[in-house]
Amino acid sequence: MTRATRAAVLALIATTVGAWPALDEKLQSYPSIHARETAKIKAGDAKGARYILVNAFQAELSMLQRLGAPAKDFLTAQTNLAISYGDLGNLEKARSMEQGVYSGRLKLHGEEHPETIKAANNYASSLVQLDRFEEAKSLLCKVMPVARRVLGENDDLTLRMKKIYAMALYADDGATLDDLREAVTTLEEIGRTARHVLGGAHPITEDIEDNLQNMRAALRARHNAELRAAYKEDPSSLSADDRARAEQLLARDARKAAKKAARGVSSETPSPGTA
Repeated sequence: MTRATRAAVLALIATTVGAWPALDEKLQSYPSIHARETAKIKAGDAKGARYILVNAFQAELSMLQRLGAPAKDFLTAQTNLAISYGDLGNLEKARSMEQGVYSGRLKLHGEEHPETIKAANNYASSLVQLDRFEEAKSLLCKVMPVARRVLGENDDLTLRMKKIYAMALYADDGATLDDLREAVTTLEEIGRTARHVLGGAHPITEDIEDNLQNMRAALRARHNAELRAAYKEDPSSLSADDRARAEQLLARDARKAAKKAARGVSSETPSPGTA
């Protein structure tokens, strides 16, 4: 709960007969909740700490709802709770709440407000975690131009949004070769920007570069697989360079198969004196 919200809530409670003691006691418990959370993390019980946070945010959300707190504070509390649900692995609950927050931010602020853009980013991330890639890509294609216009190409939220878009392209089982190329191109672009703006040691930069290695490997494997298949079906359909590459790949495959077969024969040959 923000300091301003807590002050406003306390002021409102003070005018409500009989409501002050119990609710003020709950508000005063927030420091102890934080202390318990910290203690559990130090003890290695991260999951227990997250449950404490979920309970705290649920209590805060219920209180704000009862007291008719400002919509922006209610949406902030929902975001905190959604993130905590996600940390606990309750991804569908987190997605549902993130969707509600995004819808609420749109109504309250409009699509160009930074909080709306942030909510869209959180919602898209929750969709990707649930493998709902088409929905994530559709949302991001709508919001990314707004983020670039409002926040700028170099803003870290813009970079994170593009990274999520690249992950949605890459992780989809139905991804085409063009999808993988776009994912790699996107990460290469934002990787250069992140390194220039944030520095090579920044977590966003490091995360982008780690993912880029995986995506390049996946793109290379898919491209090679399609070259092999096309060569076997009709070598003349390939360009001279692609045909030469396909021949190299198939020759390498043959050498690997021969070595594997030789190892198999060697392991089955009886040692002298054992026949």
